[in-house]
Amino acid sequence: MEWYRKFVGRYRRKTLTLSQGQHGCYGLLMDEYYLSQGPLPPDDKAIYRICLAISRLERENAKHVANQYFPISEDGLRHNKTCDEEIAHFAHKSDTNREIALAREAARREARTQHERVTNGAPREREIDRKSNSSACGALIEDGKKCEQATAHWTVHGKPNGCSKHGPF
Repeated sequence: MEWYRKFVGRYRRKTLTLSQGQHGCYGLLMDEYYLSQGPLPPDDKAIYRICLAISRLERENAKHVANQYFPISEDGLRHNKTCDEEIAHFAHKSDTNREIALAREAARREARTQHERVTNGAPREREIDRKSNSSACGALIEDGKKCEQATAHWTVHGKPNGCSKHGPF
C-alpha cells in the first residue's frame, strides 16, 4: 500500500502517553506494516532497523512501542489489529474496483465491436455480375448518350459499379 488512512482522533486516544520519539517509532512501524502489507518481524534488531534506532534511548523507545502496539502473536510475528483491519479493507476495496474496471472494459470492448459491425457492415466483396457481363456500360457520357462499351460489370452488394473506362457511378 502506498498510502493509508489515519484517523487522527483514534490515533491520539491510543497514543496519548507516548513521547515525541515514541510517536516517531510508531509512525515508522506503521509505515513498514502498510508497505509490506503484513506483520512485522519479531526480533528487536529488525525493529531497531525499521525505527532507525541507534542510541540506547531510541532503542528503548522502539522496543516499548513495538511491544505495546505490535505484540508478538501466535504465529510468531508482530501484529497490529488496526493495521490488519485497514489492509483487509484495502484488499476488499481493491478487488471490488478491479471487478468493476474489468466489467466496464468488457462493456466498452463489446460496444466498440458492435459499433464496428454496424458502421463497417458485412465484409465487402467484389463480384462479377454474370447477367450483365456482356452488356453495355450504360454510363451517361455526353448529351444524354449512354456508353456502349462492352466490358465486365462489377458489382458491390448487387449494385452496378460502372465499367473500366468510366469507373464507378
